[in-house]
Amino acid sequence: MKKFILNLGFFSVVSFLFAQPGSFDITFTNQYCNLIYGVGVQSDGKVIFGGYTLATVGGNSVTLRRFLPDGTPDHTFTANPGEDVFAVVVQPDDKIIVAGNFASKIIRYNPDGTVDPTFIGAGKPNGAVKTITLQPDGKILIGGEFTTYDGNQSMYFARLNTDGSFDDTFQIGNLFNNYVKAIYYQNDGKILCGGSFTLTGHNYIVRLNNDATVDNSFIAPVINANVWYITEHEPGIYLVAGQFGKNLARLYSDGSLDNAFNSNIGTGFSATPTKIIVQPNKKILVCGYFSTFNGNNKAGILRLHPDGQFDSSFNPGNSGGGSVYAMIEQTDKKIIIGGSLPSYNGNTTCSNARINNCYEMYYENIVACNSFMYNGNNYFQSGQYIFNFLDINGCDSTVVLNLTINNGTSNTITETACNSYTLNGQTYTQSGTYTQTLTNVSGCDSIITLNLTINTVDVTVTDNSPTLTANAATAEYQWIDCNDNFQIIPNATNQSFTSTTSGSYAVIVTQNGCTDTSECVNVTISNLMQNTTRNGITIYPNPTQSHLYVDMGDFKENVMVTLKNSLGQVILNKTVTDSKTLYINLPDDSGIFFLEIILQDNRTIFKVTKE
Repeated sequence: MKKFILNLGFFSVVSFLFAQPGSFDITFTNQYCNLIYGVGVQSDGKVIFGGYTLATVGGNSVTLRRFLPDGTPDHTFTANPGEDVFAVVVQPDDKIIVAGNFASKIIRYNPDGTVDPTFIGAGKPNGAVKTITLQPDGKILIGGEFTTYDGNQSMYFARLNTDGSFDDTFQIGNLFNNYVKAIYYQNDGKILCGGSFTLTGHNYIVRLNNDATVDNSFIAPVINANVWYITEHEPGIYLVAGQFGKNLARLYSDGSLDNAFNSNIGTGFSATPTKIIVQPNKKILVCGYFSTFNGNNKAGILRLHPDGQFDSSFNPGNSGGGSVYAMIEQTDKKIIIGGSLPSYNGNTTCSNARINNCYEMYYENIVACNSFMYNGNNYFQSGQYIFNFLDINGCDSTVVLNLTINNGTSNTITETACNSYTLNGQTYTQSGTYTQTLTNVSGCDSIITLNLTINTVDVTVTDNSPTLTANAATAEYQWIDCNDNFQIIPNATNQSFTSTTSGSYAVIVTQNGCTDTSECVNVTISNLMQNTTRNGITIYPNPTQSHLYVDMGDFKENVMVTLKNSLGQVILNKTVTDSKTLYINLPDDSGIFFLEIILQDNRTIFKVTKE
């Protein structure tokens, strides 16, 4: 059996030169003060904030600003929607989609901040757009307070083509009766929506099929108030934040509640979370309006372990009594936050900050047979397992174990064979139960149990020349002439065979479904006597046509007389005790017979011919 053991405990003491997770990043110097609701990061590390008035330029309110990676303003970026911005999304090509309550409600800028003329969606919604989600194919999902888009009824939710035009293949119509605030696009093309709407059986959260119909396989009765954010935690398992219950729930793919997670978050949040980031190690960053979580005073931002328990290794102190509305993780793992944030852990911030964060990911791809042992625990199923450790700086060292468990196989074979049986090169000559261990196509043990019955044939022969007798009982027999190229002897199919001539003979025996052949036995007919007298015994007439007389001479007692035909069949078997002359009536068929007379230690055989 193949077994694998992986001990990864050393990751707990690896040291990296990172600041404490959750601490304030003093290298980010932005001090613009006002409410921030959206944040995005371009591929060059530049940060884009959107919100209420972030600055005033020439007497005009600026609601969209870009900052260099160190937090200083980027004055080359002049894009400005002019009024409230609620959402900022940076596309993979660094173009920037901005949504809010400004005049056009939605707009797209080129990476340099100029308006993208290929985007024709500006001015199409008739109400504020609150949220934006990009599909992998570039189509754009929006939710908010609008009820039409470019004249098409699409209440509170719509899907746009990549150029901002209305996607008329996705007709939502009047499905929703109130605004949509949260959107998550699943890998299978289904879409989770959350907000303030109430639908029959789907209040506040619903899952749509790719054709905009309701997916009734998802029902989440635990969600009984407004939903603000939805994201995936693990494949097919979702985190939902809002104004219900404990303000955070982990739902399975059918909408049912993960009760263990629900228990681990205790009393939950004191107010609504607004954004969730799932780190690669499955830890959960949460920001929002809250000031406490399950008795911990952590205002505005905190981190949870994957199972929902509070992660004290991420220490933001206190956000200064403010709220965090926007949050995004940079490629260097640091976190940009924005909101109504006078200070962060004793540092003046006005409305935004960058937070130190650190973790290292290690990936192991393991293929094992039957089970896999990690630090004393056995794993029996394939899957992805995540193990988190802390280094001396408080940074996460995470091992992601992609485990494939291949199972060994077992098979039982029951066989009956003649004399011997060969399996996988191993030959067995006796009945019994045998075990072989091989390797299957997955590289694991393949155990074969062989229940074997060996049948043998008794091919020994008793030589009473000229009569040969096969010792195997209840069998089928065929005598053969060894001197005649082993040709079969016609009609010689009895257990005994009496030869009429000297030669070499063998028998083919079939018994218990098996067939085997005896050794050849030499028969010499030199003591056969015809119409003669020996030891005072005489037979006559010979040849004869019907009967035979045997004159015992001086012997009258204890003489054994046996008459056989040429096939070895016994015609007469008699002990003479008081008769001088014995009369024998031969069978009707003509042929050769053999008369055997045994007296004392002498054995005499007479050949008798019946005409």
